[in-house]
Amino acid sequence: HTFDQSVLELFAVVAKGRSLLSPDTPEFDLVAKLFHRLPLPQTQAVLSLLLAQSTSSHAGVLFSGIRVVTAALVELGQVDYLLDVVRTRFSSSSQEAPLLSGALAIIEQAAFSQAILEALLADAVVATRALLTADHVALVVALATRLNSESSHASVCTVIAEISRRRDVDSDLLSPETPSHTPLCIEAAKLFTLWVRRGPDASDALWEFVLCNALAWLSLALTGLPALALVAQTCAMVAAISRCPSKTADWSEFFSPAVGAALLPHFMAIPAFLFRSPPLSAPAP
Repeated sequence: HTFDQSVLELFAVVAKGRSLLSPDTPEFDLVAKLFHRLPLPQTQAVLSLLLAQSTSSHAGVLFSGIRVVTAALVELGQVDYLLDVVRTRFSSSSQEAPLLSGALAIIEQAAFSQAILEALLADAVVATRALLTADHVALVVALATRLNSESSHASVCTVIAEISRRRDVDSDLLSPETPSHTPLCIEAAKLFTLWVRRGPDASDALWEFVLCNALAWLSLALTGLPALALVAQTCAMVAAISRCPSKTADWSEFFSPAVGAALLPHFMAIPAFLFRSPPLSAPAP
């Protein structure tokens, strides 16, 4: 084999879901250093290969591969190419859910400018309004977290309002009792947390929507890791809400006692869950 063929085959093995390489290992670092010697067309080809497999069960390894290839392309001056790849991944023109997970890995590694991130966030909001999925909301959260501007806060408010509108149409959209909806609930909780930390200034109806979802998610029984992840993220959200001075009345009068009552059973259920015992039910009132 030539050098180029060997590297291509190495990443092909990873992309097929066989964990030949793991992140943070000497072997992976070696491949990262060798990768920069590939010609540009082959580097782009490997990125396409990894992105095509980025929803597999070996996503952690694949994301590391995407970051390695992205770093090589940045050094080759291919920022515009990477930007086109990201935009293609969450294009709202598709009738199917775009594959956004690989785009997140590129955004993390490419170090796009603030102006580019703002433009990507605007595109992500349009895509989210066209097709609301957990991946769409995760992309908005990732981009908005990297920005601290009025426009990014407005984008977050727009997506929350869209989620609220969809919730009015589909009452089960954010239901923690529906396992298939848990990923969207987790990403929505992250989005709500970001919104609260930056100072909610929206209508009372939107604020009440966020508080009611927090209470519903905290009342979820800990039946598995996804449920535990949702409760953990909601706890971070509640902590941010409790420190929001402009909304203390609603919090103190009703939601604070209700949240306390919802959290109490978890202090008993979490140890049982971690030791693989059946989760304890909430005590009778």
